[in-house]
Amino acid sequence: MITAAQCRSARILLGWSGSRLASAASVSQCEIDDFELERCTPKAATLETIQRALETAGMAFLPHDDYRSPLKGGQGHYDRSPERVRRGVDFIS
Repeated sequence: MITAAQCRSARILLGWSGSRLASAASVSQCEIDDFELERCTPKAATLETIQRALETAGMAFLPHDDYRSPLKGGQGHYDRSPERVRRGVDFIS
């Protein structure tokens, strides 16, 4: 599951407001704000929903012990073409 820092960073990299992420994840903006400011930790299901919304928008979250691991059991690959790279973040195709 994602951390508060990962959530905040991914949202900013996408150029999304907290309101836009809340809408995409179907959660309240208060939940996004509280999570990003580490005032509380949402339920696991809410964290999964937030992460899924960010991933649907193109973000990839890697395990903390691996900084360039392909996702989906090695089936995904990194596309570093200019159209697919935004501000130094890899998108998975």
